Amino acid sequence: MTSQFRTVKRVTYTTELPIAEVLSRLDRAINRDKGAYGQRVQSLNDKSKEEVEGLVHDVVGDGFTFFFETNHTNWLRPLLGENTPEVHVYHIGNPLIARTILQHDLIAGLYVPPKLFISGPSGPDNQSKGTTVIYDVPSSIIGTDGNAELKAATKVLDEKLEGLVKAVIAVSVR
Repeated sequence: MTSQFRTVKRVTYTTELPIAEVLSRLDRAINRDKGAYGQRVQSLNDKSKEEVEGLVHDVVGDGFTFFFETNHTNWLRPLLGENTPEVHVYHIGNPLIARTILQHDLIAGLYVPPKLFISGPSGPDNQSKGTTVIYDVPSSIIGTDGNAELKAATKVLDEKLEGLVKAVIAVSVR
């Protein structure tokens, strides 16, 4: 057995927007209405590189797409009580961005696609304001070990993830 230790940078953003609004904005930003791209990835094995790149570009562009969501609220509230905050974990990504990382380190697949933790305030009314969005900065958790290309690829992912979060939590959307 071997083990490695890493220091992870965790970023927390807060907004006065209600969680329902933040989730709605996020869903639009990641094209959730087009369905879970993650389900379609399973059927791409027989496609050519060009076909996969074309499909990803058509569905995702250079942003992110929805892979899946874990709604922890559904099981936490019955176990912990109605004052438990609403909690969602979104798995989002872009296979073309992932490729730039995974071609250097397949183990980075533990962290790609990245996850967003979205939490509302405590209480069952859901009328309270305020939402927290938390994520681990990909470049801090994916070991680049002196690989300049891998480091650059993870930094691109960092910037895109930060841009997405800032856009969906902005109080005034342009």
